[in-house]
Amino acid sequence: MSSLSRNLALGGAACGMALAAFITEASASVVTYTDFDAFQAAASSLTTDSFEGAPWTPVGTKPQGTSNLGVTWTAENDIFTFGAAGHSGANVITSLDPTRGDFFDWIQAVLPGDTKAVGGWITTFNQQRGAELRAFDAFDNLLGSVSLGNTGHNYAFLGLTSDTAIARVRFSATNVVNPIGDDIALDDFSFGSVGQGPIAIPEPAGMALFGCSALAGFAFARRRKPRDGKAAAPTPDARLLADIGVSRREALAAAHGIRIDRPEAA
Repeated sequence: MSSLSRNLALGGAACGMALAAFITEASASVVTYTDFDAFQAAASSLTTDSFEGAPWTPVGTKPQGTSNLGVTWTAENDIFTFGAAGHSGANVITSLDPTRGDFFDWIQAVLPGDTKAVGGWITTFNQQRGAELRAFDAFDNLLGSVSLGNTGHNYAFLGLTSDTAIARVRFSATNVVNPIGDDIALDDFSFGSVGQGPIAIPEPAGMALFGCSALAGFAFARRRKPRDGKAAAPTPDARLLADIGVSRREALAAAHGIRIDRPEAA
């Protein structure tokens, strides 16, 4: 193997490692929050549904797929609004237990396009339960999640931002050991975009990928065109050369205008 070929092979291996690093960096695009002030500072153009007014009033059971402010809601059980001491206002939303008993409660919101910030105030009703927020993209890939332990009937904030559009989020109860009673309730659901971040500076993996593209271009150009700028000579078939008594070396030399004298036979 020539020195150049060996260097190209090593460069290719380095490019593979850089690509793996770049993919890892690209997937690390979600920031989670349990502090609303920090979330609000990172987000922009937030819209908040406090579940007051139509279609949430009068309180009671709501049909699956109820929409408000561009958000469509579904739940594991029945969507239900009720008057309670929420985070603010008079009403909250929950997944109402059916007559057949409680299940692992979740409340899901399908979001408007290009939503990149989402959060809400959530409470757990039972001391054995925690709560979790999970976000998914348009292809149903999990973007990220944030969770907390039992809130003890108090409301706590769960939120996240992403540089990839969030298609839907799901608030759910966790650690459900004895499924009796409603598990979670949600209030003051906020969604929007993200603020203008700093100007992107190429990371080492990104710079390496740029170098890989240059390396690939150089290797391709070298295969297509020799150093003297002439069109590359076709490679003779070894069996054909053997049949006519011409060595491969002689044929290549002749193609490039180089004369090789054969030694005289003894």
